Amino acid sequence: MSSLKDSSLHSSLRQPAFDLIQTIIVSDATALMYSVLNCCTTPSTDRGITDGVIELDDENDDISLPAFPDSKEKDNSCSWSHFNVQSGITSQDCREWMCIPMLWVDVLVDINPSILPVSFSKAVFWARSRFPLIEYENSAEMVLPNRSFLSSYAPEISSSFGWKVPTGSDDGGDGNKSKNSVEVLTMSHPLLRTFIRFLTQASLYIYVM
Repeated sequence: MSSLKDSSLHSSLRQPAFDLIQTIIVSDATALMYSVLNCCTTPSTDRGITDGVIELDDENDDISLPAFPDSKEKDNSCSWSHFNVQSGITSQDCREWMCIPMLWVDVLVDINPSILPVSFSKAVFWARSRFPLIEYENSAEMVLPNRSFLSSYAPEISSSFGWKVPTGSDDGGDGNKSKNSVEVLTMSHPLLRTFIRFLTQASLYIYVM
């Protein structure tokens, strides 16, 4: 996160951080989608979610993105097809996937997208396009601060919003769950709802830039 925010760093030093966060956004979107559709669906699963989420296939590779200010940027590593390849890899491991919601807050809510490359915006729109029929937000929800939204509409994961310092080098290892991560398999509904909210906020901000 320090590398993402530090504009004084040379772009070559920041690029690995950009690549990582874009991969996380694409992978989290895929894991959440597949978890709801293929991994976590049970009779008690919210049918509004399972009916609403749809997957865009390769025929949608040519989907039009917004006109970004830096039209000169050409990065083949962040093309729509590249995101689809990454999605295919992640979909094979959806049952084991863990999300870190505080990363979403840091990069989709707290960072001004103008300090990030165009490839970041492409990843955001790719991820948002995975859920074209889901519109959780209504006018009442959108006026709520994010913390209030979480306590009201995603209380199951609200405790994960706040970085927790690891207690040792084995934190998250040897079968121990990281204190900053949430298992998609058990929390797909609130994770999905929150992820879509933050993606929508970021998308709207990018559009008005």
